[in-house]
Amino acid sequence: MHTRQLAASWQLGAPVLAVTPCGPEQLAAGCGDGAVHWLDLRSGGSPLATIRRSASAVLALAACGGRLMAARADGTVHSEAMAARADGTVHSEAMESVLSLSGPDCDAVYGLAGHGSRLFTASKQGMVRSYRLPPAQQA
Repeated sequence: MHTRQLAASWQLGAPVLAVTPCGPEQLAAGCGDGAVHWLDLRSGGSPLATIRRSASAVLALAACGGRLMAARADGTVHSEAMAARADGTVHSEAMESVLSLSGPDCDAVYGLAGHGSRLFTASKQGMVRSYRLPPAQQA
């Protein structure tokens, strides 16, 4: 397929380093300023919600076990949950960190992959780590 027709775009104000689908009509984008943005695929414009746990760059995102996992340049991996209101809207007050993993000693986590309840991380130490995640809390 060859097309240059733009379907939607979002200006997020910082370098976008990672993207992943996180629902049938949503996309998550991780940025160099530490922000994770939830975007509506049906339209461009403003993010549905934004959260910034730290100033450490988000290098990878993955959906795993009913969660959105974000890997950062400081070696942390956090889980983010997003609760929708009855009208389908979300905002930062509706989001909370539900899981934090330890891994490399302050070295960046460069890649994430999820498979069922298992999360795999990649680092420059030549190591792949595997974590078994507990069941996600349903809001």
